[in-house]
Amino acid sequence: MFNRLIDGERITKAEEAKHFGVNGKTIQRDIEEIRAYLKKDEKDGRKLIYSKLSKEYYIFGEKPRRKKRPKTIKD
Repeated sequence: MFNRLIDGERITKAEEAKHFGVNGKTIQRDIEEIRAYLKKDEKDGRKLIYSKLSKEYYIFGEKPRRKKRPKTIKD
């Protein structure tokens, strides 16, 4: 779930519960864990958002930028 959200997918609690064969409460706990993880690392500005209209969860905010490797001089 987390990787799909990070990749920009939107998920619903019902679809995830069906996919994993668990109930909605289990998925809700997982969603809260993801929300807490993102909140803990707020420096990149990503947040887990719930759309009441579509009943979907998605991540909003910038993806972390990869650090550039320092250039090396080849002999």
